[in-house]
Order: sequence, then C-alpha cells, then structure tokens
Amino acid sequence: MHHEIQTNTNLTFYLHRYIGLVVGLVVIIIGFTGSLLVFEKEINQFLISQQFGQVIPQEQRLPIESVLETFILTSIQVK
Repeated sequence: MHHEIQTNTNLTFYLHRYIGLVVGLVVIIIGFTGSLLVFEKEINQFLISQQFGQVIPQEQRLPIESVLETFILTSIQVK
C-alpha cells in the first residue's frame, strides 16, 4: 500500500512538472507575440531607420535629375 502511494505521488509530481513547463512555454509564446503586435509600429520604424537612416526634410526641393544622378552614382559604388 505504501509503495502504491509513493508511486502515485511520484507520478503526480512528474506530471505537474512537465505540464507546467509546457503551459509556461505556451504563455511565454503568447506574451511575446502579443508584445510584437502591440509594438509593431515602433518596431517597423526602428527597422526602417536602421536600414535606410533618418530622412531630414530640406528647405527646397532638388531637381529630379540631381536625385537620379546621385542614385546612379551611389548604386554603382555599392556594386
């Protein structure tokens, strides 16, 4: 009888441990994805600024020819 109670207690602790770990992982995944959804705008702004830098508006517009020339020169240098 004592051996049977000990076996049930061990099984209960074993199940409690691993079910708790699985449920904990699910809660962590839900929390992480929820945070990504809440901060999606800020994350996108950060990633865009890291990839392209900051855009600073100028007082006057540049002619399109000047912009194209700069683009062509920088794209040739990158290759």
